[in-house]
Amino acid sequence: MLCLTLSLPFHNHLDTNELVVNLITQVNQNTKNLADFQAQFAETNLRDNNQLLNMIKSNESLSQELINLNNSVGMEHQAIQELSAFMYHKNSVTDAIVMIMRDLEKIIIADKASLQKTNALQEEIYQEVINNTEQIQRLEKRHDIGRDIMNKNFLTLQTALGNHATLNEDFKEWAQSEIQDFSQENNSTTAQVCVLQKELRTLNQKMREMEAKMNSMKRCSCQGHNSKLKELEHKMESFRECECHGYNSHESRIEDLEQGIVNFRGDFAEHRRHFVQHERSLQQFEAYLNQHSKNFSSHQDDFAAYQTLFADHQTRLEKIEEEYAIQGIVTHEFHKKYVTHDDLEDVVSEVKTLLNKANLNVQEDSIDNI
Repeated sequence: MLCLTLSLPFHNHLDTNELVVNLITQVNQNTKNLADFQAQFAETNLRDNNQLLNMIKSNESLSQELINLNNSVGMEHQAIQELSAFMYHKNSVTDAIVMIMRDLEKIIIADKASLQKTNALQEEIYQEVINNTEQIQRLEKRHDIGRDIMNKNFLTLQTALGNHATLNEDFKEWAQSEIQDFSQENNSTTAQVCVLQKELRTLNQKMREMEAKMNSMKRCSCQGHNSKLKELEHKMESFRECECHGYNSHESRIEDLEQGIVNFRGDFAEHRRHFVQHERSLQQFEAYLNQHSKNFSSHQDDFAAYQTLFADHQTRLEKIEEEYAIQGIVTHEFHKKYVTHDDLEDVVSEVKTLLNKANLNVQEDSIDNI
């Protein structure tokens, strides 16, 4: 403003005083305006300066916040890396636990199959024991029946021997009467009659010995009786060949005697054969009964052993089921710890502790490697 005033042309032809007054007025006005402008500028400058200071402080706080945010981002990035590593290790441990659970399930299935086989074998042994018991009862009944039959046959044999003894007595009386007839008819045959009487006495004595031996047939030597009967038959043949006077008239009676001896020998042989057969059957039955008794005892021992084995398998199955339940608890506790825990080492130690509580044969090195 002042410069414009000073630059006014002098050709305006105004009065100098008026011009000076105007100039002074303008100068004063300009001075006042300048003072106002300076005051306003100073106020504005102060306000701007305060704003700048506030902006500097705000920038410093923002810078600090940016630094803190950068540090927080770094920590979050590190936490994300640790969480990723933890998730990887957690998945590895979970896979290991799943493998352990699968192996344990295979063991349980194998034990159940073995237990079923043991139950089937135990049922077979139990059924075989029942069958053997029934068979032993049937054999005992057969043994009683055979013993009764043998006793009846022995009584029949004793009766037959008694009948033969009666016949021997009758034959003795008949022979003595014949000897007396021989003595009365012809004295020349007295010597031969005496010999015949002696032979008849010998025959009677041997018949009695034979009867006594038949009462103890279990200790009987049948060959001795046969030899005696053969000797007696030979002597009867010698009687038949004898041409003594008075003998031919009684030849038919001697033949009857010989036939009676032959019949007795046949009956004796028949009774002996039946007795030997029954005795052999009794021995076979006793051997069979002893064998079945041994088999029954052996089956009882096997049955007791299988009962013990069954109890062991049942105990083992209960233990495996308990371990299987503990495995489920381990998995549940692991997932619960995994959700709420932040430290990987603590989680791994918790897993080790739970596995040790489960009594599992898991080495610590394998978990550390996982």
